[in-house]
Amino acid sequence: MNIRKISGAAFPKEHGSYGLTYEPLLTAIIIAYSFAGLTTALAVFLIFLSHQPVRILLNKKIIAEKKRIALFPLAVYAFAISFLLYSAFASGSIDSFIPFFSGIFLMLIFLAIELLGFGRILAAEFVAPTAIGLIAATVTLLGGFSVEATFGFLILIYSRSFTTIFYVNEKLLLQKGNKITKVKTRISEAFFFILLIYLSVNSVIPVLSLAAPALIFLRAEYGLAKRRKSDAVRKVGIYEFFYGVIFVVIVSISYLFS
Repeated sequence: MNIRKISGAAFPKEHGSYGLTYEPLLTAIIIAYSFAGLTTALAVFLIFLSHQPVRILLNKKIIAEKKRIALFPLAVYAFAISFLLYSAFASGSIDSFIPFFSGIFLMLIFLAIELLGFGRILAAEFVAPTAIGLIAATVTLLGGFSVEATFGFLILIYSRSFTTIFYVNEKLLLQKGNKITKVKTRISEAFFFILLIYLSVNSVIPVLSLAAPALIFLRAEYGLAKRRKSDAVRKVGIYEFFYGVIFVVIVSISYLFS
């Protein structure tokens, strides 16, 4: 069987979605490690990967040969996901998995949205990050976080993913030569920063963690400047990957040393 064809059926092509998936899960594992949390995060990352072969199998326009190829990675994913989730459920409190089941439900909704051809609508782009955030919250609950601390962590995660969606959307419009107002990006940033300051003042999140969203917000101001409109889409994706790494590092350090 052709390795390239298997790879095309096994891995999603939307590179930006990798970052918005790994960042919350990796951060949650670092700051609230538990075996159940680790196996849950690994299972969810494989679920994210498996949506590529599932999408191929459910798409009526794709030829039968490609669908047969997609069955192999899907079978591998299904086996690994089943084993990991069994391990997670066996070693973690079932109450902690309430956000997990909510997240899985949202992931199914997002798959349906994609199959219906509405995946590129701006509102639809918030469904998957919301789901991943809820699952990352499950990881922190399994690691011993209180409900209040988990809520604070979830707001931190959404301050990255939600504002990034607005930013990238406006960045792509800027590249096409369209006029942008930056209103959506700035309103979302202001909302999250005010909320995060409130949470830090009340000791729900570490004060140092504010540096992470502050960096992301400054990136948007720089990235949406008119002189940056020539940035290629691939270049924007590479930058976002590194900003994501820095976000994970800052948030992780702030929690580990708080």
